Amino acid sequence: MAATNGSPRRHQSQQQPRSSAAKRTFGWRGILVIVALVNYVEVVLYAYVSKAMDGEALSLQLAPPRPPGHDGEIDASSPTKRTHDNLQQRDESDDDPATPSIVLVGMAYTDTSISDFALQFLVDAACGYNMPSHLLLEYRDDKSPLDDKIAALTHHWHPLPRDGKLDRHPACGKLIKVVLSPGKEALLNMTKAYHRQHNPSTLWKNARARNNPLSTGRIARIKRAREYQRGLVREMMSNGDAKRTSAIAVLDLDLFAYPAPSDLIETIQSYMSEGSGDKANTFHAICSNGILVQKSRTWNGYIRRYYDTFSTIFLPNSWIHVDRVVPRGSLVGENVTMAKMNQEKTLSYILSKGRRRQAGEEAEQTPRYDPVPMRSCFSGLALYRSDVWLDPQCRYDSFHEGDARYISKKYQHACEHVVFHECLRRTIAEKEGGDGGGFRIAVKPDMTTLWHG
Repeated sequence: MAATNGSPRRHQSQQQPRSSAAKRTFGWRGILVIVALVNYVEVVLYAYVSKAMDGEALSLQLAPPRPPGHDGEIDASSPTKRTHDNLQQRDESDDDPATPSIVLVGMAYTDTSISDFALQFLVDAACGYNMPSHLLLEYRDDKSPLDDKIAALTHHWHPLPRDGKLDRHPACGKLIKVVLSPGKEALLNMTKAYHRQHNPSTLWKNARARNNPLSTGRIARIKRAREYQRGLVREMMSNGDAKRTSAIAVLDLDLFAYPAPSDLIETIQSYMSEGSGDKANTFHAICSNGILVQKSRTWNGYIRRYYDTFSTIFLPNSWIHVDRVVPRGSLVGENVTMAKMNQEKTLSYILSKGRRRQAGEEAEQTPRYDPVPMRSCFSGLALYRSDVWLDPQCRYDSFHEGDARYISKKYQHACEHVVFHECLRRTIAEKEGGDGGGFRIAVKPDMTTLWHG
């Protein structure tokens, strides 16, 4: 009995450990199975999603990426915001006849003479607004070719592709055309050929005479180069490369800041297009407000001044350039007080003259400006109606005895922009039968460029 009763007890004592071990073994195995199933599901889902994305089968619509440097919230009034908005609407605006077409025109000594700010401006204009550029260089720098910089900037500007392929070349880079000058001798012969037909032989007697376009000085060389480029742009447009061009923007390529391309379009639409307003507020050309930032000599800080006095003449005839042959106040119609304004006072005058004051305007409200009519100006960037800038009757390298009034002592030449504008005054006066005031040009106070000295 004892033995019989003991067997079941011994059997129970031996089975109990087996049951506990089985439960433990099954528990761990179950966990491993669950983990394996989870991993399998993740792999399957990843494969499905990847396939769906490659086939563009997903219904998830993502907004196109902004150009590099345009991430984050953008102020609605900023040039960056306007650039981004224009990028999204570019295809529609290309077919809009109300949107003016602009060709940017500039010259430089060599590839490295063009500032990074100028290059970025040209790329923004080309890629964001389809504005072609024509750049004339006197020399090419093989160690730092401009073409490589343009390619890099256009690739950086262009939105990143959604399909991950990075071998596309942005077409907008081709809108920036770089041309090599034929050389000083060829440009001199160009000007000689013109003046043999149109000017008296007095030009040939003394090439060093004041304001002689045949001289070898710096300003004379600039005049010839600008005229050569003007001919190239006219030929380019006649070949159909700029069918709807309504304006030419002539610019210096060594500045530190430029207006936003959208500001150029807005300026043309508001002040240069037919139907933009009354005749007094419609202009043939509008110049930027050139600002020079320099460290003050009298206090620890920086001051802002007006730049490019060489090209600037206020109406009716007040030339503010200090380095001049004729005394200040001696020009017909010249205001002595205005002619003696320094660069700080000149900037203040332009801002005050162009300030648009409205009833009920608050003191802290951002000021608004209208163009200030001038006799001549430039300041690093000037917009011209294309038919005016391409007028065959006027040239940068022309010669007229009246231009001697604006000769610089240092250069013994008048500024090429003054020569060109004076010719336009005479030409348009003949067409319109006026007294020379037919050519309407102005400074736009809030369309600024920046020099740093």
